[in-house]
Amino acid sequence: MRQSLSVFLLVLGLLKATSAAAATPAGCSGSRPYLLLVASLLPTDAHLALQRHLDVELSPRGIEICADATSRSALATLEVRPGPGAGATFELVLQDQVTGKTLLRTLDLASIPENGRALALSISADELIRASWAELGLAHAPSMSRKLPIEVRRSESHDRELDRRSRAVWLDAALSSQLFANRTLLFGADLGAGLRVLGPLALEAKIGLRRSGSVAAPDGTIHFTVERAELALGVVLVDSVSLRWLALAGGDVSRVAVEGNALAGALGRSGTAVASSTSVASLLQLPFSARTGFGVLLNAGYMLQEVHALDHATREASLSGAYIALSTQLVIEL
Repeated sequence: MRQSLSVFLLVLGLLKATSAAAATPAGCSGSRPYLLLVASLLPTDAHLALQRHLDVELSPRGIEICADATSRSALATLEVRPGPGAGATFELVLQDQVTGKTLLRTLDLASIPENGRALALSISADELIRASWAELGLAHAPSMSRKLPIEVRRSESHDRELDRRSRAVWLDAALSSQLFANRTLLFGADLGAGLRVLGPLALEAKIGLRRSGSVAAPDGTIHFTVERAELALGVVLVDSVSLRWLALAGGDVSRVAVEGNALAGALGRSGTAVASSTSVASLLQLPFSARTGFGVLLNAGYMLQEVHALDHATREASLSGAYIALSTQLVIEL
């Protein structure tokens, strides 16, 4: 009987050991940047669960979780310990070797079931690490005492990219030039606003004022003034930390005023024209601001209605047909 009981206890011990090993994340190789986790004051099960959840958070970014120091210095040391007093209070202390900062966070997890506290601690720890590394993305970030591993840069860049994608509204101001197939050239300025409506889909509206140079006519000069309003639907093709590409398709309505020297016989007419257009926009992030960008917009369109000027009943200039436009934009994301 005693021999059977000894065998049973031995098998039970082996099963527990196997279960604990399975619950432990992949071993710390020491070949990659790592976070040193110190949680010896927590129960073993809670310690293993916390290590497993942290591994899920950081492993995709190329960062390991180690319970013991290796030959390489850790990116940071995270100590998780019971807080002062009774109850489910915990303290997270992050000693960040990358930025040289020490951060402390106290959590009261009394409202969270005991089997969910390890996950809550891992989420808070990940937020603490992200907060510590957030300054690395600033244009004038403080100099680091060590070279930043690519994993840290990638993690910080990923956070900035997610932050940028969460901004759904932007404003822009542009200087524009527009050339028609008949060589009539307009210059002017536009103001616009954009809105992300669903996923990569965006809606953009613009108003603008453009004016042509003087067009010589036999009996005087003629020029055009265009007041325009545009609405376009677009798709965000690329949206990274420093670059955004959009493809837009839409239409605009323009009020065209034609002015001429009436005393010399050059007569002007005014009219309203409708145009359809497609655009490709590229936005580069400026280094001094995370919310400001410099963009270039290339636009091709076709004016469906002609507006022209007469010189003694002879048409001397017109706005009609195909055109291309080039704009330089300053974009502010809200």
